[in-house]
Amino acid sequence: MLIAACRGTSEYPDDNKTTTGQADRLPPVFVRDSRVLVATDLFWEAICLLLKQHPWMAFFLLSWLVRGRSFFNEQLLRRVDFSPQWLTYNKELIAWLDRQRRIGRRLILVTDFSEEWGCAINDHLHLFDQVVACSIDRAVAAVELEKIAAAEDGGDGRFVFAGTAADVSVWKVAAGAVIMRCDPCLKEQVGRITAVEKCLTVSRPTLFDYLRAIRVHQWLKNCLLFVPLITSHGIGGLTSVIVSSAAFLSFSFCASAVYLINDLSDLPSDRNHSRKKNRPFAAGTLQLQSGVALVPLFLLLSFGIAFFLPGDFFLVLSVYFIMTLAYTFRLKMVVLVDVIMLAGLYTLRIIAGGTATGIVLSFWLLAFSVFIFFSLALVKRYSELLHAQSVDLDTLDGRGYLVDDQKIIRDFGIASGYMSVLVLALYINSEDVRLLYGHTQLIWLLCPLLLYWISRMWLITARGNMYDDPVLFAVQDHVSQAVVVLGIFILWLAI
Repeated sequence: MLIAACRGTSEYPDDNKTTTGQADRLPPVFVRDSRVLVATDLFWEAICLLLKQHPWMAFFLLSWLVRGRSFFNEQLLRRVDFSPQWLTYNKELIAWLDRQRRIGRRLILVTDFSEEWGCAINDHLHLFDQVVACSIDRAVAAVELEKIAAAEDGGDGRFVFAGTAADVSVWKVAAGAVIMRCDPCLKEQVGRITAVEKCLTVSRPTLFDYLRAIRVHQWLKNCLLFVPLITSHGIGGLTSVIVSSAAFLSFSFCASAVYLINDLSDLPSDRNHSRKKNRPFAAGTLQLQSGVALVPLFLLLSFGIAFFLPGDFFLVLSVYFIMTLAYTFRLKMVVLVDVIMLAGLYTLRIIAGGTATGIVLSFWLLAFSVFIFFSLALVKRYSELLHAQSVDLDTLDGRGYLVDDQKIIRDFGIASGYMSVLVLALYINSEDVRLLYGHTQLIWLLCPLLLYWISRMWLITARGNMYDDPVLFAVQDHVSQAVVVLGIFILWLAI
């Protein structure tokens, strides 16, 4: 049953209006909200918001769904806080609608999800004369919209509908079509049904967009799983290399699943960020349901591989997944706990590499890892605070930090980085080194090398030039690459 709601007027000026007679001859334009006016589907937006605001509600979703779509929607809307400013809109369509509005044409927003959200969107855009709710069934919606058009003052039932390929049933009864995500085949198909008034092309997702969404480049962090193999001089064992490679893939698939969950849960804050707003889900390049479908697929691949590896590795992977979920939904908003968690997740990768190959990790390696990764985690947070300051923010969005915390965060990070150098120096004088290296005195050269690298990383960050994750920055930075090569050469000479 179609219900009309939220009649209103636009705040746009009427300078470009035609005469009343000319405007009256133009059929009203009905605009669907999901995937037309809004780049994504509002139903999936609501699910993502629910899981962000109340993550434990994930256990109730299936029980709600079996009771019907209406009940499901009702439960979502009761529990989700919503703001239309969090959405990504199709700007080209809005510009066209604005021109139609200026010539006196009636614009009506159509929603099959929530009248309340539709009204909020209209209050935000100040574009539509009316918001109407219709059936999710396109054939039923077509009849309902025809009745609404006929009920307009002096209406003859004619209307133009703005929709996607899924709205062919509506276009069969419409006087005209505005096609989103238009291509020549769809335009020809709709042209045989009704007049095509406007075709708006939206770039289709590519393989590169999916690779960006799963953050394949972040897989470089999982190379830390090979550290136990390298430090124990076991790189020559073929079996160990194969096992470590399988563990690398398992961790990478799990990490991608977590990145997808993170992006889907952080849509509002990402869209408010100067760089993160271009992420595929935040920008509407990829539909949210694609991400929701990919999460279980990558988890299945991850834990499927882990099933064939030692049980301790499966346990470490499970701990990693739980920690990343805790970080995503809660702990990243807790001051300092977030950076401790990040350092712990890096160190956990090294532990996973050891459990996969059966290599016992030394106290020195773990201590070094904790301090160096805590420093790098603070580099990341410090660079974000500098960026927040550059755009005149007082706080870091989605975090518990104030911009005024910069100095203390910098001091923490530099101190922790230098502590890792101290751990390295103490390690050089330990019995473990004498067992692995014949010329231990040469390893002392690593200390000034590491001091230089840590100091340079913080200097680059303080100058505002650290735009990426510091680990990824180091992988791509030529000076860091030279430091690594030189360090490996020193260790080779010391053997």
